[in-house]
Amino acid sequence: MRIREQYVADVTILGLDGNLDATTAQVLTSWVHISLSNSPKALAINLEDVNFIDSTGLSALVQVMKRCLENSVHLLLFGLQPQVNQIFSYACLDSVFNIFETEAAALEAWEQPIPKMN
Repeated sequence: MRIREQYVADVTILGLDGNLDATTAQVLTSWVHISLSNSPKALAINLEDVNFIDSTGLSALVQVMKRCLENSVHLLLFGLQPQVNQIFSYACLDSVFNIFETEAAALEAWEQPIPKMN
C-alpha cells in the first residue's frame, strides 16, 4: 500500500492506494500515529484507490478512529469504492464513521463538533 500525505489548513489528508488488509494495516496505523504527532484538527482518509478491505483493515480503521477521538481530532473518510462501502455497510460501520463521497464534502464537514466516545 502507498500512502500520500497532504495538508489543507489544519487537516491532514492521507490518500491510500492499494489493499487495506492484514499485510498493510500496520502501515496505516503507524502512519497515522506519526501524522497525529503534528496535531492536526482533522484527519481525512481518502479511500478512492482502495479496492479491497478485510477485517484487519476495518480493525485498523477502528483503531485510527479511537486514536483520533483520544486526541480530539476529527476523522473523516471519503471516496469509498462501492465494494468497500458495501463492506462498511455489512459490518454496520457506515453508521460509526463519518463517511463522505468527496474530499470537498469531508473538508466542509470537519468543523462540526467531535462526537464523544462512550
